[in-house]
Amino acid sequence: HHPGTAGVMMETKMGKFKPALPFSSPRSVGANASFFGSIVAIQRMSSKSLELARQSEDQYNDLFGFFVTFAYYRTFFSSTRRYLLHNRAIGAGFTFTLAYSMLS
Repeated sequence: HHPGTAGVMMETKMGKFKPALPFSSPRSVGANASFFGSIVAIQRMSSKSLELARQSEDQYNDLFGFFVTFAYYRTFFSSTRRYLLHNRAIGAGFTFTLAYSMLS
């Protein structure tokens, strides 16, 4: 079910979770894209930032990116409420980025 819908609330109350098939409905595409896109973006941004700071390209940068991504995942995806707030923040950031790029 899409986050925040009645189906999710019903599953939460019953204690039974049935995952939806990936891309089973057009409504789930946005939620899946924001989830996977943010994970990849955090990993690459943290890894490349350390690479730039150290002026060295090696496996330690990727290892650092993994630990940053793991902490990010545990923080924002530990509850449905935080996940919804995360998606709204990512959506707002994307919207402001588009608006800024169109206006400048």
